[in-house]
Amino acid sequence: MPFGRENWLLDVQIYDGNDPYQYGSATLHYVAADYRWETLVSDSIFFPNYLTQQVACRLYDPGFTEIVKDQRDASGDILFAQDVLIQNGDSTVRVVPSHAPVIYVKHAHSMFDFRLMNVDETRISSVSLEVDGDVYYPYDTQQTVPEYLVIVPVGSSDPLIRVVTTDGAQYEQTVEMEGTTEVNICYCFTLHGLELTLSPITVVDWVTGEALYAQYTAVTAYPTFYGPAGVTCTLFFDNDLSQEITFNDRGEATVKPVGRTIIRLEVNGKVNVLDPPVVLTNMIIDLTEEIDAAV
Repeated sequence: MPFGRENWLLDVQIYDGNDPYQYGSATLHYVAADYRWETLVSDSIFFPNYLTQQVACRLYDPGFTEIVKDQRDASGDILFAQDVLIQNGDSTVRVVPSHAPVIYVKHAHSMFDFRLMNVDETRISSVSLEVDGDVYYPYDTQQTVPEYLVIVPVGSSDPLIRVVTTDGAQYEQTVEMEGTTEVNICYCFTLHGLELTLSPITVVDWVTGEALYAQYTAVTAYPTFYGPAGVTCTLFFDNDLSQEITFNDRGEATVKPVGRTIIRLEVNGKVNVLDPPVVLTNMIIDLTEEIDAAV
């Protein structure tokens, strides 16, 4: 049954052994009155003999050529149009010739399903997901808790979630995962607050929601401050809180900040009143010049 895909096209390829059968290829159209997919009058499709055959098929929106990057359509139609279906087998599926063979299908691509907890959605300017250098804009399900769905190509790796607020702050979180995304699999996780603390990742079958075995690790994303190696520095924020950080031998310090806007810093008894203040708008904050300028 098409379930909203009545106008989609179904490409079918029948194999004679391991070779594509010349007369076993066609594009089929759904005939609602008969509840089945049929060739056009001008097309013909045959089985090469009366034995069971290997068959490959692909069900897709007529306008589909490749997965589009922007899937933000409020109705969800753009997201739905990316959900290409293929036969429920590795590359082919074996069927017995009959007047109406039944072929079960599965999702051809992968999907990410993620939520933002403890976040004021009215202050979110944009949410995107970057994989392998390509940026995708997900569909907003418009739930009480912001939840986003985005379909990506199979073989995608280490997706980066990027959230930009209306006042220009940018937060990023890399989703560390083993291997690459797979056919018919949905990857589900939650990010908490604007620090984007990542929850454990659940890998589920796209259709049944059944959890699949995988060793996926959760990480926590905090800004990394750069400065002179081995130096301890105290940061003062505009919320009247202060924080001491120490740079390691690589000149890095990754900590959860106690505020968002740094108005001054102190190092070895020397002070630098920052003008303009340093606003934490990304995950890399280089304070080297500000520390060197402390007098």
